[in-house]
Amino acid sequence: MYTILSFPNFFHQSHTVLEAMDNDLPYISIHGLRHTNATLMIFSGVPLTTTAQRLGHSTPATTSAIYIHAIEAANAKAADYIDNVIPVPKFNKNT
Repeated sequence: MYTILSFPNFFHQSHTVLEAMDNDLPYISIHGLRHTNATLMIFSGVPLTTTAQRLGHSTPATTSAIYIHAIEAANAKAADYIDNVIPVPKFNKNT
């Protein structure tokens, strides 16, 4: 038999279970999980339009403005990847 839980009840019960477990996990709020989810989607290469839709943002511009730090980090990661795949010779100006 299944019991339908309201969000506050679900949150309380899941938090209680996590507290009872012997672990060193830090507390993270539901809002923090939302940001983590968005950041992981961006780092995983999920299109910004899809990420925006899943977060309920009206436009990808909203997502871009909020998660610009994650987008910039993902861009740097992509650039590093390309640098490793296609090495660019470094030229010395003195030669």
